[in-house]
Amino acid sequence: MNPNKPEQTSAKTGRPTKRWLRWYDLLILATVIITAHYWQTRDSLNTSGTLIAPSFTLPTLDGAIIDTTQQVNVPTVFYFFAPWCSVCDWSIDNLNTLQNDIQANKINVYVVALDWRTKEEVESFMAERNLPVPVILGTQQQTLDFQIKGFPTYYIADENNVLRWASVGYSSGIGIQARLKLLDLM
Repeated sequence: MNPNKPEQTSAKTGRPTKRWLRWYDLLILATVIITAHYWQTRDSLNTSGTLIAPSFTLPTLDGAIIDTTQQVNVPTVFYFFAPWCSVCDWSIDNLNTLQNDIQANKINVYVVALDWRTKEEVESFMAERNLPVPVILGTQQQTLDFQIKGFPTYYIADENNVLRWASVGYSSGIGIQARLKLLDLM
């Protein structure tokens, strides 16, 4: 606070002006978002840089086999979704923002379907999508291994497959890219 410039208040109410309230509102909003993130990820795997991502060997929708132990030494995004999840429906296409980095072999992205009943259910969910990576048919084991408590859940691992970030819920493409940059992985 500048002592030469008094705080601006409303002449009628004596309360701070709207300009000050906007900053206060943004601070409260940021606090709510950060608190919600930590609450949602409280049961996720440790991402402090000490835990290696669990590995798996699973089929894709098109019948190929993905073995995560054969990973190229680049950062990896693990995106877990359920075909019945509406938030997954809104957010899965945001992975397309990573398309150029995927094609340039700068990043791996594993899109893993969980909590599905039939392969057709997953195919139906993916029918209108054009993801740059295959969809993996996950099992209950990945739900346990990655401590999935809600959908979508995504983890980011560094080039050594060490988990560095977890998130549950909607993530924008810009948000995923920003997190990769903040972690100095891109």
